[in-house]
Amino acid sequence: MNIEQLNCLTEDIAVIPKYVPNPKFRCIKAYYAQDNDVVIVGEADPNFIYWLSVTKTDDTETNRQIVAYLKQAEPKLYGHDSTVTDKKTKYTYEQLTSFLYGADYKRGGDSDKISGRKACCRTRCGQSADYKNEAAARNSLQMRS
Repeated sequence: MNIEQLNCLTEDIAVIPKYVPNPKFRCIKAYYAQDNDVVIVGEADPNFIYWLSVTKTDDTETNRQIVAYLKQAEPKLYGHDSTVTDKKTKYTYEQLTSFLYGADYKRGGDSDKISGRKACCRTRCGQSADYKNEAAARNSLQMRS
């Protein structure tokens, strides 16, 4: 499988930044969504993304391949997470920001860093978070280097 085909950021919704995003701010974020979905976002910096995909939490091999790819990829296209989410997924940007946010991988400097975000007991939309699902989703990403 060509992992690049899973990227929802396509040329028709890409933007051209007025500056070159600094690689030290690049990170990978995982959001745990409804229907056993995980939304993986590759952030170029706080203003631009270079990747957004929606996969199943239990598809551990695909999720592992996405993270491995993003850890070494150099962004070719840039976009905004709100535009990509609204136009290319079944979710809205408002929903994305309400999903349980699990872990991120930051790249920069001499070392790579993975941090787990402490999940709160409720998402912003008021639904109870399912910690068992969150743990399974985090494990599916296998983001430890």
